[in-house]
Amino acid sequence: MEAENGTPKATRSLEVVVSEANRSTWSNRTEYIMVQVGFCVGSGTIWRFPSLCQQNGGGTFFVVYVLLLFMMGIPLVFMEMALGHLVCFGVWTKIHPRLWGMGLACSMVCFLVSVYYNIFTAWSMFYLSNSFQYTLPWNQCPLVMNTSIPDPDCAQVTSSIYFWYWKTLEVTGNIEESGGIVPSLFICLLVVWLLIILISTQSLKVQGKILYYSMVIPYAILFCFLIRSFMLEGSIYGLRHLMTIKASAITSPILWKRAGTQVFYNMGLGFGSIIVLSSISKSKNCAQDAFIVAFINLVSSLLATQVVFSVLGFRATMSTRECSNQDLKKKVLEYVSDCNLENQLLRYIKGPDLVFIAFAEAITKFSGSPFWSVIFFLMFINLGLSTSVGLMQGILIPLLYNFPSLQNYSLAFSVIIGCLSFLCGLLFTQRSGLYFLTLFDEFALSLPLLIVVLFENISVAWIYGAKRFMNEMWDLLGLNFSLMHECLLRYVTPVILLILLIYNLSEMLLKSPSYRAWDKRSFTTSVLPYPTWAVFLGSSLILLSILPILVGLLKGSKKPIILPLPKDSSLQLSLTSSYGLSLTSQDQQAPSSRKTSRFSEAQTEEASGSHKQPSLLSLSKSMGTAVGHVKRGDSYTGGSAQNVPSVPPLPPVARESL
Repeated sequence: MEAENGTPKATRSLEVVVSEANRSTWSNRTEYIMVQVGFCVGSGTIWRFPSLCQQNGGGTFFVVYVLLLFMMGIPLVFMEMALGHLVCFGVWTKIHPRLWGMGLACSMVCFLVSVYYNIFTAWSMFYLSNSFQYTLPWNQCPLVMNTSIPDPDCAQVTSSIYFWYWKTLEVTGNIEESGGIVPSLFICLLVVWLLIILISTQSLKVQGKILYYSMVIPYAILFCFLIRSFMLEGSIYGLRHLMTIKASAITSPILWKRAGTQVFYNMGLGFGSIIVLSSISKSKNCAQDAFIVAFINLVSSLLATQVVFSVLGFRATMSTRECSNQDLKKKVLEYVSDCNLENQLLRYIKGPDLVFIAFAEAITKFSGSPFWSVIFFLMFINLGLSTSVGLMQGILIPLLYNFPSLQNYSLAFSVIIGCLSFLCGLLFTQRSGLYFLTLFDEFALSLPLLIVVLFENISVAWIYGAKRFMNEMWDLLGLNFSLMHECLLRYVTPVILLILLIYNLSEMLLKSPSYRAWDKRSFTTSVLPYPTWAVFLGSSLILLSILPILVGLLKGSKKPIILPLPKDSSLQLSLTSSYGLSLTSQDQQAPSSRKTSRFSEAQTEEASGSHKQPSLLSLSKSMGTAVGHVKRGDSYTGGSAQNVPSVPPLPPVARESL
């Protein structure tokens, strides 16, 4: 059908049935929840969250994080899950054609994050390969060849620092000194990407089982570490530091900014992967699923933070004892900075140093340290792979939807994307790779995610309508709509997102970007300003992420596909099966033998004689059924074949879905 002025008109008379057989799904709800948790709970839970807690007041950061999680995180996760469940593909173009760039922006953010995120997994794989030794190599300094003299560089620092900077990274003095590629990291990154490509090209059932067990194993390991850490001497000092709440710090804007950014990072918002994973789920209760995922995520972060701080308390106790004479009085120790317990606790807790220096050093003091080292880095690798597979799906689905010509080559396209990501990731295997990682983490993560999620929120809450969206979702669930949910989605979350975005922009414009570099001459870290070309590269990453959104807003069609509802009309939803929906106008609805819900029957009587506007639910569900009819050669009354939008299969995990 064509509307006036040549604009495609939204269908007003359409009856759709999308049965469970028409698309592949996860085996069960538990598997789906674990896959979502696996994407959200990554290796950043082990190092980023505890590091932020330490830098921002311990318990104070945790309180702010929980507050923002309930005010912003859970409503947005619910929104993405609901969109994924109701609209399998092309959700943003169905809300408004000018939003077609949203999916591509999500893909770009996923690509940039996956490029540098997997270097953490590669580092863990390098440490894992060196853990099968009775004496861990970072437990003692290596000897000069053919002598019994320790390496002079290692003698100036601890053995764990030496192994990290000299043996693992082989780090240079600044970002402008490339130093070439580290061969060991090249091999580790290659193995990581081969595993990601192998998992991503499996069928949905196989992939679901792999991701399920890849999450069960890390939790089992984490519980073992939790029990072991509570038995360590001095662990109480680390926990006491964690639980300290500083009331004065709660007014710090930096604290709120970091907590808000961590909510996005921990919950996986803005990547598009939550929408993709939800689109192949049997579960209809998105509200409950969102709360479960958020709760498990919160418990995981708290559990990992307790383990890390308990182990750091033990490490600080041992280090203080080693660097001081046991006969010295406590008062004397207070004036010896290197032997002060508090100073030892605060050392090397920023970024990757927390895991690869502080935690790795603490493991060497465990009895049976090689065993604990193996299971710890195995857990780290599992968490990293589960998140990376979710990022891969976030890259592939929007690209295949926007470029239908690639749909017949989805498997090859998945391999090409994996290879391209690996080649780009070689940037971080250089001897200056640590500094490039800091650059990407600062520029390619926080600001693009905030912009993408803000556009998502505005699109659903204001363009499509928060009340309309919530009513449709609650009607599907059979629950009552609450005004609080609409207010959160329409007012609270956009305001918080806007404040975070303004603060990030002002901080980026007013402060000179800098990074921490390792100085091998002074054996300490120093703060250096980024060179001009590095700032330009970081700014380009931001622009590259949001460019599809800008192009869509400027070049897209002005008229929406889904028209706003008239004031005197209401939607008629006929629930024909667990995934079946029917939308018709009352004067055009033919008798049907399908079973309808009591809600739809009551709504039919109430809305008798009025013309209905299409909802996001029905328009999206019609796509899969319509394409199925066309492929099978069946008759389809919802429109001609040329009007059926192109829908890509889920590559490569659900190739059998259509």
